[in-house]
Amino acid sequence: MRMIGLLLSVWSAAALAQYRAMDLIPLPADSSNASFDLKQTTQISPKATINVLPLLDEKGTYLRPQPNVKATLASNVIHLELTGIHFWGTVRLPIQLVPGAITIYSLHRGPGIQPNEVVAKFNKSAEVWLYNYEPRPLTLWWRLSSRMESVCGISEGGNPKENCTKLSDLSSITIPPVSSKPIAMGLPLRWFDGGEIIKTKVQNARLELYFSTDEKAAPLPVPLKLLLNASVSDSTGISTNAIYEYLQQFATKFLPSSFPREVAKLLFVMFWVALGAAMLMLIQIIIPGFRRCLQIETQLDLVQDKFSSVGNRVGGRLYSRCNKDLSNIRSALFMKDPRLGVSGRLGRRLALFTNSTELSRVETMTNAVDARIRLTGKLDELRIEQEADSTSAIPISLRWKLDAQI
Repeated sequence: MRMIGLLLSVWSAAALAQYRAMDLIPLPADSSNASFDLKQTTQISPKATINVLPLLDEKGTYLRPQPNVKATLASNVIHLELTGIHFWGTVRLPIQLVPGAITIYSLHRGPGIQPNEVVAKFNKSAEVWLYNYEPRPLTLWWRLSSRMESVCGISEGGNPKENCTKLSDLSSITIPPVSSKPIAMGLPLRWFDGGEIIKTKVQNARLELYFSTDEKAAPLPVPLKLLLNASVSDSTGISTNAIYEYLQQFATKFLPSSFPREVAKLLFVMFWVALGAAMLMLIQIIIPGFRRCLQIETQLDLVQDKFSSVGNRVGGRLYSRCNKDLSNIRSALFMKDPRLGVSGRLGRRLALFTNSTELSRVETMTNAVDARIRLTGKLDELRIEQEADSTSAIPISLRWKLDAQI
């Protein structure tokens, strides 16, 4: 049965089709010659002559170059033979049977393409649908060019096929008779650009369709507009490998075209390895410093609470000195000042986490201020007892000892 079906399809393709005036007559895309019959609905006079007028394009202007058209009349059918066909798309063929009116026939060569604006999302393939008007399968090879670069398919690893210079490198598809089929185009991630990671970018491109492996064959050029949407939120299933490839292609595009790509990839890998090692070393230093800084800040809050309970009975000089020392420690830690409303500086605090010498100095200052405030608190308690007792003053020897310790 398969052999019979194959023979029927070959016979139907080889048979000469007959068309009427209202039909769209498909011409073979892989050949510059065509022949077909135009069936007439009315009886043709034996004395009638055929006058083939110049072909017109869709705008009604003369087609250039004009193909050679040979018309013969036989048994109420006009047989046409066209040679030197170089146009693409739809054209109009006026034919007049003298005497009689002019009848216009529509000829079409090449597949129909929809749409002209292609929406391409990050890490996803774009699709262009092609429609085959011919009553036989149509095989074609394609290449998409933009920004002095070209892609011609999707490789086995899922990446776009690039550097498409030869026809043998192009991907091919076969469209069944009188049906449509999409072309899946993988786009390089560098086309999306890092600056357009949120917006939709419009980029002009050209799709070239080849219907023969002959290098001299003229392709069908189709202008396209690529709507590149690089928003990661709109791209489901995005992988870490895709982001890595995007960063790699974005970085290597600043290198000259003559620079070896393999060397550029190696330098890119070495850069990220070095950056990862540096970040790991920095984290190993920052985390212990961050913990020490938290301990100092906790101790400083406790010292601040002790200082708040101390009255001004010890004298303005001691009270002002302790308050100034606390402010100096807060400044050294780049902490937010609750009185002035000045917030700490994140960059300087991160630098402080890596400076163990400065943290040791601040820790020593905090311990010294803690000891001074404890002694100042004891002196304040003695003053309170003295006022409550109202007996005698503190002994001179004890006062000198406390003053010396403070």
